[in-house]
Amino acid sequence: MRVNERIRVREVRVIDDDGNQLGIMAPQQAIEIARGKGLDLVEIAPQAQPPVCRIINFGKFQYEQKKKQKEAKAKQTFITVKEIKFRPGTDEHDYEFKKNNASRLLHEGDKVKATVAPDLLFEAHSSTLDIIFYDGQQFPPEFRGSAFVALKGSWNRSEPTGYKVVRVPFKDGRPEGGYENFAVGFWASGTSRAEVWGRPTALAVTKDGALLVADDTGGTIWRISYEGPKRQTGTPSGTTGGR
Repeated sequence: MRVNERIRVREVRVIDDDGNQLGIMAPQQAIEIARGKGLDLVEIAPQAQPPVCRIINFGKFQYEQKKKQKEAKAKQTFITVKEIKFRPGTDEHDYEFKKNNASRLLHEGDKVKATVAPDLLFEAHSSTLDIIFYDGQQFPPEFRGSAFVALKGSWNRSEPTGYKVVRVPFKDGRPEGGYENFAVGFWASGTSRAEVWGRPTALAVTKDGALLVADDTGGTIWRISYEGPKRQTGTPSGTTGGR
């Protein structure tokens, strides 16, 4: 904000201390009028043509501006955002505790961000194309109730991922730990750019308990079955034979 001799334009529009228009004149003439009243010439609209100046007590004006800013700052309300996390398997007691805590924070004037954290996260650049829960009898007992998930991958990631079927063990209706690879090999090769010859997109369980995997790239439906533990043949390891 320019004041008195700092106003360096050819002419200005002047408003006196009573709000009356004095017209357009040279800045020096307006400064002489202001000083005749013991006041200052202050530029209030520099972008106007010509710039608009007002005759006021600049020291008093600065004091009032600082006072207004201080009052406005005192009236400011600072709001804190609190995050409360839930999980799909959060029991009723924990849920009620967190809900009551959220109500208290809201009553105190804070904001609450409620987040539902998943029980299981798949690796980055992998997306789920299909999921099915295994209810068959053919696979080993620990497979029953597990979820089979067909994952799409990223072919142009620095380390290609996906293009496989994984198994997610479940216990009491919730994922138990992480997941494990179940059917791989669709990603043929490549370290900086994946070369794939198949992509599992759909899953199904047959009546006899086998798992069907639809491959939309290879145009094939793969059938995965379980024939029991691998039987050992030949001489057992660690023996030399007998007579």
